[in-house]
Amino acid sequence: MSFAEDTQRLSLLNKWEDKCWGKTRLVPNDAFLEVKAIKEVVDKWGNNCLVHELQVEKGGYCSIHWHWKWNRFVIDDACIQIEIWQIRDTWLSDGDAYDARGADNVFVLNGQKSGPKILDVETGVVHRFTVLESGRVWEAYWPGKPSSGVDLDDIIRFKEGGVLFC
Repeated sequence: MSFAEDTQRLSLLNKWEDKCWGKTRLVPNDAFLEVKAIKEVVDKWGNNCLVHELQVEKGGYCSIHWHWKWNRFVIDDACIQIEIWQIRDTWLSDGDAYDARGADNVFVLNGQKSGPKILDVETGVVHRFTVLESGRVWEAYWPGKPSSGVDLDDIIRFKEGGVLFC
């Protein structure tokens, strides 16, 4: 990690950033080690990973986007739906085209019921989450290639997020 990247991380640490779907903050990698799925990422990638805490609000949804990094969603007490488009290297022209086409896979992660609470999204995979029930989610990021770092600003957006009428 370069000095500039380290300085950028320190300036963002524990500062909440408002989003249309709730809010997020970068947390120290050791802040949530009691969460096994987060600890696995931190143990493997050390300082070459990022952990965010998300407070998500019902009806909010993030942009349709992809990253050069992997990301892992870990649900605490929220319920989110994650749409995945299995399109690689031939991205559609805009976000409306993704909505019109429909997602290839849809996963519902519910922290309040039994069932899956973790989903890994591979680097380069187009995705979006929609909040079905408010609560807390953790998101861990790690490099797409072992030799690369994790760029905080590597997101490629096709359609902005927003709030559904609830």
